[in-house]
Amino acid sequence: MGFYTPKEVSEQLKLEINTVYEYIRMGKLPAAKFGNRYRIEEEDLAAFVHEAKQRNGEQSAPGVGKGRGFFDRTPDAETLAIEQGVKPVTDLEALLGDFWPEEETADDFLAAVRRWRSEGEREAPA
Repeated sequence: MGFYTPKEVSEQLKLEINTVYEYIRMGKLPAAKFGNRYRIEEEDLAAFVHEAKQRNGEQSAPGVGKGRGFFDRTPDAETLAIEQGVKPVTDLEALLGDFWPEEETADDFLAAVRRWRSEGEREAPA
C-alpha cells in the first residue's frame, strides 16, 4: 500500500495544491490525517481519477499519471461551449455584444479603469 502527499497528487494530476486540499475538505478525495499532514492512499487516488473519468464519459482509468486523462485534457473553445450549453465565441465583438453596454467602447472602459486607479492611488494612506 503506497501513500501520496497532497503535493505529489497535485504534481501527478497537474492541479494546484489548493485544489487538492479543497477536494480533501469536500470529501471528494479520501485522505488520512496524521497530525497536521494529509496522506492519500494509492488506491483512493486511482478511484478518484476513475470516478472523474466516468463523470466525463471516458472509459476506465488506465492508472494514475499514465496516458491522457480527465485532468490532462485541453479542449478547444468550441468544445467547452458545447459542454457548457452556450454558443461558441467566434470573435471579440461577439463576446462584447453579450454583456458590454452599447454606449461604452472598450477604450472608454479602459480610460475609466485608469482614472479609478489614479484616484485610488491619491486616496491611499501613506
